[in-house]
Amino acid sequence: MYSKLAAIAVLAFLATSFVQPRFMSASATTEEARVLANLMPVPEPKPTIVYSFADNAPSALWSNATENLSFGGSQDDNRGFVRDVTGFPLEDGHTELKVVETHPQWITSGSISGKYNVTAVLEATDVFRAKIGFLNGARAGSVKLTVSFKGTQLIEVTKKYDGTLRDLEIDLSPYAGQSGTFLLEAFCNPEATQDWICWIDPRIERLPMTAFASDKGNSPIIVSDVGDRAAPYEAFKGGASLNVHGTFVDFAFTTTEPLVPLVQVSTKAPDPGLVFKSKPADSFAVPFLDGKKTDHEVRVKDLEPNTLYFYIVTAQTKEYGEKKLKGSFTTLRRHVQVKFQSIYCYDDSDDLSKGDVLLRFAINGDPKPNGKILEIDYGKNGLGTKEEKPVNIEATIDDPPDQLVLKVRGWDDDSGCGLNFISALAGLCGHYTLAGHDFFDPTEGTDTGDDGDYQWASAEAKYNISASGPPEAFTREFQLDTGKEVLNFVVSGRFEVFYK
Repeated sequence: MYSKLAAIAVLAFLATSFVQPRFMSASATTEEARVLANLMPVPEPKPTIVYSFADNAPSALWSNATENLSFGGSQDDNRGFVRDVTGFPLEDGHTELKVVETHPQWITSGSISGKYNVTAVLEATDVFRAKIGFLNGARAGSVKLTVSFKGTQLIEVTKKYDGTLRDLEIDLSPYAGQSGTFLLEAFCNPEATQDWICWIDPRIERLPMTAFASDKGNSPIIVSDVGDRAAPYEAFKGGASLNVHGTFVDFAFTTTEPLVPLVQVSTKAPDPGLVFKSKPADSFAVPFLDGKKTDHEVRVKDLEPNTLYFYIVTAQTKEYGEKKLKGSFTTLRRHVQVKFQSIYCYDDSDDLSKGDVLLRFAINGDPKPNGKILEIDYGKNGLGTKEEKPVNIEATIDDPPDQLVLKVRGWDDDSGCGLNFISALAGLCGHYTLAGHDFFDPTEGTDTGDDGDYQWASAEAKYNISASGPPEAFTREFQLDTGKEVLNFVVSGRFEVFYK
């Protein structure tokens, strides 16, 4: 499968040498092609403030390593303190708005932290931004600062007094759809002398974008533009409709004049100028190239399941110039349901009676994929030569890899404890006396063998389940055949790959 960083580009079909068709669809109404293009920058959209850490500092929970602290504490408090120092001169000689000083506890490697409960749901274009610097005159100041979200550290920086302020910027797109606790921390590095460190206007910014589309099944997701920074409605009618699947997405949109659109998709968010930071690659271009038109349908394939993607749709119009729609979507999760349905025994390895057969299964090397051992015990004399019996064992695997590995191992108990009552009572042998031992783990030990008490045999099959496009969801039958082993059988079943 191609790299997760993917892009699609459709150029004006002015010269056939610019476009190399890949194949014509079965309906003959569209054509898929690989092409390469660059985007022209547009004026930078103005962000909105989702959350101000400076405004909410009084209600945050402040503490050092051992005790809570109050906002607005005394600058002489050796436990550490946090206060508003808006208008105070900073190390660059200037004053700023929304400035919060966080002085760590006055001990070696002392600390101070502010815990913020941010209830706003993050979106794909959200960014944490701030400047950091010392109050003027803190020439001995040296600190380490960290920002964390829900227990995950997002950044760690060291700042020394050098007469300049430093910018912090953290991409929050990996946490789109989440809300929770942010932690702003300052640590002495290592001493507390003049550690008058300040956070200047710490905030979460959000760029204008189309409504965030999340995993909502295979129903079309309607995406409409929010804000007018890119002025898309002069070129687009009503935004774009997305039908999101596991490995592909279908776009549908209408332009105000006939044209050939440009659609790009990437796992990286575009920059504020609505340009992807990395040059778009022609990894899989599947736009429709049947001439200029106003109603457009574009299919993007070879995507990774359960992955956040960003897109830009560009329309180059005669009347309005270049206009863009921008948004994001998350592909659906992949699941596979495996059903072991029946067994046919060619040879039960017993000459005078039926076999005392136990079967155990593993999926992708896991004998307990849903927390329960996958096994069936046919009991004493339960399965004979040339006999077929049901298995009826199934399990569903969430987010499986591209390769599905199915395995079965069967054992026939010839220990004779069914007749040796004295040994059975003594616990020296008996039907499956080794149950629970690794001997009965289908992923361990030898695949076939005979130790006098047991005969066992195994079978394994591997399947690629990474189909892309409409065939991504499918059902397939399988057989696990031990071949001409001491215990010879075949297990039949089927698996279904689906996305939701």
